[in-house]
Amino acid sequence: MHLEDGDYISSRHQFMWGDLRIKIFVRGGVITGVQALQFPDHRSQSLYLSGLALPKLESEVIKRQTAQVDTVSSATDTSIVFQDAVADAIVKATRG
Repeated sequence: MHLEDGDYISSRHQFMWGDLRIKIFVRGGVITGVQALQFPDHRSQSLYLSGLALPKLESEVIKRQTAQVDTVSSATDTSIVFQDAVADAIVKATRG
């Protein structure tokens, strides 16, 4: 998979707990950073699960260079939507 250098933002992905939007940073053709721009935070439980899951998921995307990362226990829905959002951003990075 060839990724064009740049910063790529996913579309807004909606699910029952809120919205998720992800930004990936591509340098030298590899994902060097992942940032959640928008995530469920309107309830204390949503904020807790986002805080638990997102750093782990972001780290795994950088390590594995793919959106297909393991889900985080107790945050399955967030993990799945995160994977979809990262995949969306990666598609944008392959188009340049």
